[in-house]
Amino acid sequence: MASFSKRPAPGPANACEPSPLAPNLRHLCGFHPSISSVCRALGINRQQFNKYLSGCAIPSVFLLGKIARFFGVNTEELFLPHAAFRQKFAGPAHDISLHTRDSGGGHRRKTLDEFISLAGLNHDILRRYAGYYFRYYYDYSSSGCVVRSLFRVTQQDNVFVTRFIERVPHRSNSAGRLTTFKYEGVLVALSGCLFNVELEKLMQSCICYAAYPCIPRPEQRFIAGIQSSLSSSTGRPAASRVVLERITSPRSLLPLMRLCGTFPVQAGTIDPQIVSLISNHVPKETDLFAPIML
Repeated sequence: MASFSKRPAPGPANACEPSPLAPNLRHLCGFHPSISSVCRALGINRQQFNKYLSGCAIPSVFLLGKIARFFGVNTEELFLPHAAFRQKFAGPAHDISLHTRDSGGGHRRKTLDEFISLAGLNHDILRRYAGYYFRYYYDYSSSGCVVRSLFRVTQQDNVFVTRFIERVPHRSNSAGRLTTFKYEGVLVALSGCLFNVELEKLMQSCICYAAYPCIPRPEQRFIAGIQSSLSSSTGRPAASRVVLERITSPRSLLPLMRLCGTFPVQAGTIDPQIVSLISNHVPKETDLFAPIML
């Protein structure tokens, strides 16, 4: 590994790893006084950080989030092709903080207060949905694979909150093992629908939005909806159908998590009815992407 002084040397990284992360990191470090100053600010050992700069190692998901926040970029943007990355982040101007101006600030605060107040309504409806679910959808990064994740709805003070845990492949895990992501959000009942907004907590790299029609029968096994978030493979927004399957007799968390993961459709692990409900095919007779009605 070459020695760096105040600015990383130009050119491609040591070919330990074909990921564009290394040259992208070197580019971002060039806007700082030294590599050592970056390491001190991040609280990362210089020797370990050199491995990231050379491409001989990839940071953990947690460190990726920390590094991205420090440089003022999105986590997935760190993996853009280097030419596209340099063009997008050509100088330190991309890291300029956007401060809220006085004009219009009151209106923005009012809108936020209105949203918070809506989260405290319709508790009689939301209580019907409290509990554990398996959540199914096609993996945004792997063609032909279905994700089974764990989803929970609970009442906390005056709102209903959601916790969502998924185990999916991620490019930060070069060993091919599944990476666990955790989301926390709020569930709101309005106009006969459930609206769920969630923040990914580990890297804080994306927000997920989902909407479900309220079920006509409390004992209904499946709840079919639509969700949208970020595709880590393309770095672009994506949407899919999603199904919640109620867990009627919840066990402890660990056995439930062992059932979660990413499964090829051809393996037959996922119930065929669920596979049909999360199909992202749009019928010819409509232009709308909507849940498949039960």
